[in-house]
Amino acid sequence: MKWATTGRNQTLAGQRALTGDRIQLRATGQAGGEGAIYQVLDQPGLLAKIYHPEQRSPERVAKLAAMLNDPPLDPLEPPVTIAWPVDAVVVNGEIVGFLMPRAIDTYALHEVYTPKTRRQRLPGLTYRYLLRMARNLAAAIDVLHSRGYVVGDVNESNVLAAPTALVTLVDTDSFQVFDAKRRQVFRCPVGKAEYTPPELQGQNFRERDRTPAQDCFGLAVLLFQLLMEGTHPFDGAFMGGGDPPGIDRRIAAGQFPHGSRPGPWKPKPIAPQFGWLDPLLQSYFRQAFESQRPDDRPTAHQWAAALEAAETRLTVCSANPHHSHFGHVGSCPWCDRARQFKGRDPFPSPAAIRRGEHLQLAKPRRAKPRIVASPPKAASIQAIPIKPLPPVVTARSYWLAPGYSRSSAWVSTIGIGCCLLVSAAIVASRDLLDFSTPGVPPLIPRRTTALTPDQRRVAMVQFDTTRNRIQWLANELSQAARKQQPGLSIAEADRLAQSAIAQALNNPALYYGNGTIIGSTLPGGEATQEVLQVQWIEALLAYQKRTLGASFALGYFDPANLTLNRLNQDAQVHLLEALGARSPAPSTVL
Repeated sequence: MKWATTGRNQTLAGQRALTGDRIQLRATGQAGGEGAIYQVLDQPGLLAKIYHPEQRSPERVAKLAAMLNDPPLDPLEPPVTIAWPVDAVVVNGEIVGFLMPRAIDTYALHEVYTPKTRRQRLPGLTYRYLLRMARNLAAAIDVLHSRGYVVGDVNESNVLAAPTALVTLVDTDSFQVFDAKRRQVFRCPVGKAEYTPPELQGQNFRERDRTPAQDCFGLAVLLFQLLMEGTHPFDGAFMGGGDPPGIDRRIAAGQFPHGSRPGPWKPKPIAPQFGWLDPLLQSYFRQAFESQRPDDRPTAHQWAAALEAAETRLTVCSANPHHSHFGHVGSCPWCDRARQFKGRDPFPSPAAIRRGEHLQLAKPRRAKPRIVASPPKAASIQAIPIKPLPPVVTARSYWLAPGYSRSSAWVSTIGIGCCLLVSAAIVASRDLLDFSTPGVPPLIPRRTTALTPDQRRVAMVQFDTTRNRIQWLANELSQAARKQQPGLSIAEADRLAQSAIAQALNNPALYYGNGTIIGSTLPGGEATQEVLQVQWIEALLAYQKRTLGASFALGYFDPANLTLNRLNQDAQVHLLEALGARSPAPSTVL
């Protein structure tokens, strides 16, 4: 919901419905179509939303009662993840609004993902923070879905972001709520076209029950904007004739510029490249924006897991410690982007922030004569006004925050240097020293002899892509298992999927705990990360030789996806066998 500014210092005397305590409210100056926001005097941790007189109704009171009786989590437990109602406000014997927790030191989500405002207000926020913020957003929506709630109006105005990478969902009284006692659905009557899935474009929201799968379309749009500098996934350069269609028509037609059906659209040259994203995330975005069936979109739970795993694959640029990018990208994309925009770095370095360079205006360009016969070029990036604000990203306030304070940066530098020296010493001495447990035979070989040194080097470089493809396949098989047996838990479905892949590769020992493919070590910790990677490379190499012939001696997935497609087929066979073994024997009707 967008809020307009109204008069401040307006006061209102009320009473809490549940406790009977009297409260004094003062207007904040923010108001929307439904109501106005008030401060609760003497209780700085609370805000009140007071509905306009014409917006008050028995249905609102009934919906509010259902929300108070069944919160998705404790709304007063910090940090505030969901600004859920904690009590109703009574004035002159009438329920006129509700109290909710206040999220302190937060910013609107668009201020965080837009480079201009991020440089002004949060210049120390790095891409790692944005990735963690995306994960936290997906996790918050997953909590709602797990309790039977649907956001409905997913958009950038309903999410607040903190410098610690935490997020808060607001405007919760517009969520779709199911009252289990009365068996009644209180629908979400509003929505923004930019975040509305294809099947709901042009629909009357007051007449439609929303689903979590429809939430997940809007969630995918927000995640895309967080990770792609605010670019909307359906924004692009129009290559057709006439006037370009509106974004609602593009979404309805599934014209995703980075997908298989882009239509008359191609990515804008000034937007970040889609290929910079982690390959698994690329796959999820295509699945979210191109799937014909809503249920085929990645769930909020899957997004949270994928984003958390993707964070482990980030690498830091050697030229700028605030530049984090995914390891499969060759050169640092943010350095390239800073050069593209004449020094306006999307993630300025600590030294640049201290010098105030992140607030400098771009050099003005000399205006060129306008040629009427030629189409106008895209508008240039707006100049950044000079506003001397200090960086606000501080030391880690919560365990979710992935950063560190600038005051301790020199300590981190020394620590990183020591880690590099120790790592170099271990690598240099690995052939001279034996790190295995005495008397215990090695669980897996420390070296691979099936590949030549050059083949092994290439396979190791390709391992991030290999891991992403395996994880994607495991997620697909897990979904299939849950559809085949709806009562199956997510954890058990994941285990069966991972086991099916390992059996298809003819090496059941590949998976231990949460799976070596996502970085766990073997029991006892004898195996190093590189040894685990070598094990996967050897298994894939043997599988390729066995199923596709000696011409596929790669040890990683071939670009044509022949290995992935064949492995998918073989793993499905093992998965169906496992599910069949779990099915109960048919009962006999006498």
